[in-house]
Amino acid sequence: MFVSDKKLWKEMITFSLIGFSNVAVVVLIASFLIYLTELNLSLINGLAYLLSAVWSFCLNTIFTFKQALNKLKLVKFLTASLFLSLLASVITAIILFFEFQYWISVIVIIFGLPILSFFIHKSWSFRAS
Repeated sequence: MFVSDKKLWKEMITFSLIGFSNVAVVVLIASFLIYLTELNLSLINGLAYLLSAVWSFCLNTIFTFKQALNKLKLVKFLTASLFLSLLASVITAIILFFEFQYWISVIVIIFGLPILSFFIHKSWSFRAS
């Protein structure tokens, strides 16, 4: 059962903590690149997001799902991350289409996508082969 599955809860908590660390990684990388380079800000944000996704993959592989790092899982993880990023854009577009405040989409994304992300990664990206 979902509520009493200690392993599942531990994975979700670890996944969440790693997710919080991703925010710090994005901010640190973006700040570093802004300070030291003259790159386009959109490129900087893209690089920071990509590097934080690799960070997330490594930590989740080792600590959340306790598996060995491999290229196939990385490709699946990045594919799922791209899908979730596009989904966030679609959610925002739908909410704005119905003329709700932008911040409503932020709240939906903050509270909805991490849960969906966990289950996509658990059942697809890190599924035991």
